[in-house]
Amino acid sequence: MARILIDALGIDQPGGARTAILEPLVRIAAQRPEWQLLVALSARERVLDAFSNVRQIPLPARKGLRARFVAQVVLPLLAVRHRVDLVHFAKSQASLVPAPSVFTIFDTTTVSRPDLHSRAAVWYWRALQPVMARRANVVTTLSHHAAAEIERWLGVPAQRIEVIPCASRFAGPPSPGVVAEVRRRHDLPPRYLLAVGILARWKNFGTLVEALSLVRREDGAIPTLVLVGPRYPQSDGSAIFGQIAGLGLADSVRYLGPVPDDELPALFAGSELYLAPSLNEGFGITCLEAMSCGAPVVAARASATPEVVGDAGCLVDDYLSPRAWADAIGELLADPAERQRLRAAGLQRAALFRWEDAADRQIAIYERLLRARSPQPVR
Repeated sequence: MARILIDALGIDQPGGARTAILEPLVRIAAQRPEWQLLVALSARERVLDAFSNVRQIPLPARKGLRARFVAQVVLPLLAVRHRVDLVHFAKSQASLVPAPSVFTIFDTTTVSRPDLHSRAAVWYWRALQPVMARRANVVTTLSHHAAAEIERWLGVPAQRIEVIPCASRFAGPPSPGVVAEVRRRHDLPPRYLLAVGILARWKNFGTLVEALSLVRREDGAIPTLVLVGPRYPQSDGSAIFGQIAGLGLADSVRYLGPVPDDELPALFAGSELYLAPSLNEGFGITCLEAMSCGAPVVAARASATPEVVGDAGCLVDDYLSPRAWADAIGELLADPAERQRLRAAGLQRAALFRWEDAADRQIAIYERLLRARSPQPVR
């Protein structure tokens, strides 16, 4: 029985990293019952309790310095203690371990845009992350854009980087009744715009707020902008609230904070437009989830987002320009037929991405490294 140690610290927090790790992991556990999966995480995951081949190892760390200490000290000790055959660092931090390793890196924003991150985080990514990435047997990431950035900023040869795209957790748009119930639950108006993501500076929500101010000034009224997602102290974007007040938009923006996952499909499906202005995404999973729920997507033509959206959404070229965003939003709000076309195109596009494919690719990497570690029979 192969023993595989998986670092999944912090996946109890909502966000794209949780989805990108947990969805393939569940499928790997189901498809390979002969593997023993030792999963280090910050809190037990109920969905993993169903698998007898999964042992959850809760550790008191989620992110920041404590999580890096655990990655550098505790995980190598666990690898030795349990005599593991393979280690998968699944959440963008790694250490030296006495076994083959897979290292998943979601994006390189910390080094490509150091102005958006803390000095401690930038130092870690400049000093230690390249060493860990180059020592891993395989580096995986979520998009071809992220793969090119990992090669550029961390010095990992392209032939050792494998791209494993994500998929949507949601099978399709919910019923109108469910959409109406979630709208009532949050006291939302019949027409609203939606943006989902952590309140981090690279999410570029400030440009979006300025764009809405332009739209209202020119058209007299705009649908309410609904923001969903937790605050992010490591790259705090909460200055947006002062900006909203200063532009006189307090009555036009609603911040819901994080919401339960089961409410997201209704929020997506009920929106007039889903807006994704982020400067840098390793994948951009919220765009895919919005499309899978029937929301027309308007996104920045930046980083990996065009790989996800393709021609099934409206991509804003000058994504730092409030004027460009105002034009895109205003034109689509005035064109119901185009919004409907984008809804249909998005549903088709989202169906191309499957979690089963992601799990199969991850399994193939594990199998390759396990075969290389196993003694070959004498002939």
